[in-house]
Order: sequence, then structure tokens, then C-alpha cells
Amino acid sequence: MSARVMGLTRPTLCTNSVLLVFKGWRIRTVGKAQSKDGGVEVASRRRLPFKIERMILHARDGYAYVRIFHPDSNPTGRMQVFGSKKWEIYEMAERWPNLPADLGRFFHQHGSCAYCGKPIAVELTACDCVQAKGAVHLRIRFPVDNIPEYKRLTRNEAYRIVKERRNTTLSANGGSHTTEEIEGLFLAQKGCCYYCAKSLKGESGERRYHRDHYVPVIEGGDNSIENIVLACPECNIDKGGEKGSWYETRHPGRGRRNAKTRKLLEEIHAGRAAFLALLRGG
Repeated sequence: MSARVMGLTRPTLCTNSVLLVFKGWRIRTVGKAQSKDGGVEVASRRRLPFKIERMILHARDGYAYVRIFHPDSNPTGRMQVFGSKKWEIYEMAERWPNLPADLGRFFHQHGSCAYCGKPIAVELTACDCVQAKGAVHLRIRFPVDNIPEYKRLTRNEAYRIVKERRNTTLSANGGSHTTEEIEGLFLAQKGCCYYCAKSLKGESGERRYHRDHYVPVIEGGDNSIENIVLACPECNIDKGGEKGSWYETRHPGRGRRNAKTRKLLEEIHAGRAAFLALLRGG
């Protein structure tokens, strides 16, 4: 859902999604932050004991504003974006505890106190002006030119939070598999995607696949080999958190498959079933 505020659309965002609205134009980036070599950048492991509301207010004065909360405060829910005409761009997402030290360094390098303009300490200690009130520890402003860097850091942190939550859930669900089992599964699937029969080998022969949990982790799926299928990245990303049985019946290319592809898919599914039966029997 969205609401009109001052002629702009106010977005509701998930943890790994960023949406900017500027004079009616929408720019959206979804997913993991990518480094120059194509890998996912990992946010700093070191944490600072403050809570941050990952919300930017971009004012017409050329600065972006964020707020840092006291460690013992308990800000919950999402902030309302007030309708002051001085705000041109805004984005918002959930509030995070224990913000990464990377953000502390960013605010130290580029930010200043929104009240008095003094520099921000790298450890985010309170400003001497003591104008922040209530649960707010610091109100920081930084030039809008640095918004891309801020967004990169918050995307990294969003990805870390999602990955951490997933690993915690997966650990609670139980189950495990070995490299040898994955190798056997790859051969049983004829080196093809379980959902679309596309080859899981790249042009130079490297293997390119995702280990997909057929029953999603969020729905109690464990990490045993019996719940793992090898899928091409495109299918796994498209499937998301849905059940494999549901995705099989609603695959985008299902209605366009020729007889050869349908037969190959049947062989892939039969090969995986035979491989699992062999494991159970052995």
C-alpha cells in the first residue's frame, strides 16, 4: 500500500529493499550489495551499542538526516514521515540495534550534528550541544552526495541481518549434508536445474548452481540432503521462500516446454529420487 504525501508516493520497505522517491520518479534497488568482483560485501563484524533508524530525510538544504537512538531505548515499529514541505526525498525501513562500526566511521567522516554542526565522533558519543531529546542519542546530517555510500553500507547490514536470521532458523530446524552428497546429487540431476532442466555449468565449464531448500527454511525445512535440490540461480531467486512443490506447478516456463525438456525433467526428478533412496538404503 502507498499513500500520497506532498505529491510523492510513500513506500513501505522490507529489510533488503531500498526505494527512493524523487519528484515522482521511483528508483528501486533490491537484493544484496555487490562488490566490484561480484561477491557480496560483508558488513563490519564490530558493533556499536546504539540503535539506528534506517531512514533518510533528504532536505532541500542539501543534507540527508538520520537519527541514532540510545542503547536502552525501545523504539518500535516504523516512523511516520511528517508532511513538511522542506522534505524532498525520504526512505525508511525498520530500526536496527547494535549498528555496524562501518556506519560509525561513515558518520565520523561525512556527518555532523544536525543541531550545532559539530563533527561526529567515530564511536558516536553524544554531542556537546546536548540538544538531542528523549530516546534520540544523536541527530546526524550529511551531504546528499554521500547518500549512495550510506545506502551501500545499510544494504550490507540488511543482508547480514537477513543471513543471520536465516542461519539461526536453519540451525534450529536441524539437518546437515556433506560435499560428497551434493556431488552425488549433481550427478543424479544430470548436472541440470531441478526446476527448468537448464545446465548448471557455465560457458567455461564452471558449476553455477544454488542449493535450494525444497521446503523453505522459514516453513520448517531442514538442511538435510533430502530437502536439497540443485537449481540454477535464476530459478532459485524466482522461487524465493515458496515451497518447491508450489513452484514446480507455477514455473514461468512451464507452458513453453517442449517434449525433450519435459522428458529431461522427468529423468532429473527420477534420478534424484533414486539417489535419495540409495542413501536411505545405504
